[in-house]
Amino acid sequence: LYWTQLTGVIPDDFTRPGKVLLAIKALATGQLSGGIPTISCIVERNIIWAWNPNTVAYEQKPANNPAWVAYDLIHRCKYLKDIRDGLYKYTVFGAPADRIIYQDFEDWATFCEEYDLQFDGIFDKTVELRTALKDPENCGRGKVLTFGTKFGAICDKPVDYVRSVYNMGNIKKGSFRLDYLDITERANAINVSYNDINLNYGQN
Repeated sequence: LYWTQLTGVIPDDFTRPGKVLLAIKALATGQLSGGIPTISCIVERNIIWAWNPNTVAYEQKPANNPAWVAYDLIHRCKYLKDIRDGLYKYTVFGAPADRIIYQDFEDWATFCEEYDLQFDGIFDKTVELRTALKDPENCGRGKVLTFGTKFGAICDKPVDYVRSVYNMGNIKKGSFRLDYLDITERANAINVSYNDINLNYGQN
């Protein structure tokens, strides 16, 4: 007697914590022709989890703030149910919280709120962290920097200068030079293309 195959069926409802699933029900007609149809959908996420060392606890932060988007890309914390004991726990898939300078991201987030800078995007493919950070950095007029083994951030907010002002009175004589851009090369208009919510996210 030879046992050559065993097939099993598990009737449980499977869950994929922290994953976005999109199901499609369609007839297998000739129109598919073995290809993959073009699909559009609206994806929403309201909060991310950020570790606040001042309160020594995880806090919910808005997921449309570019600073907190960048923080989440680095830290990637999920609040998941542990099936072993039935308790919800914080699970970190990225860099530990102690390697992130929280105050830098807090200051950047405050700057984004003050100037109403928001990020409405989606990451639907695997890329390097530095590449993924470019979009929220551009939206939030900021930059994620590494200080040794820690992640920090800066943003283009107005601050008091901390160095001397350089002018004609404190530079080498004859070293000053000023060039103006030719008027024909200056921009006098800008074209903007965006997905308009009032047009069912069509191009406008």
